[in-house]
Amino acid sequence: MMKERRRCPRYKAWIACSVSLAPGDNNAQERPSKILGHTFDLSTDAVAIVLPANQTYGIDPKTLGSTVEIMLALPSGYVSLFCSLVRHAPLPSQENLVVFAIEDENSMYREHLKTLRK
Repeated sequence: MMKERRRCPRYKAWIACSVSLAPGDNNAQERPSKILGHTFDLSTDAVAIVLPANQTYGIDPKTLGSTVEIMLALPSGYVSLFCSLVRHAPLPSQENLVVFAIEDENSMYREHLKTLRK
């Protein structure tokens, strides 16, 4: 069996969310300021999100900018996380898997992770 090399465990979770794009972008008028998606998995230091890739509702992940705000619709309420882009990969379903590093501490988010560990 392979040894787990990740620093923090990941938890699979489908949570509706929005990603607010970085302000001050040259193409801001040509695309929506928020993109709706859902989480793929969560950890204490990162969030992986599935975002649409179509032209109407999606975005090219290369244009996200280095910092975004992610709003998660948790069962206990909405949680805002400020994150930085780590990587992205296209999915076969015309979507993108985008991974963000969490830059700020949020107690409500951490409490939700504890419920996923059980």
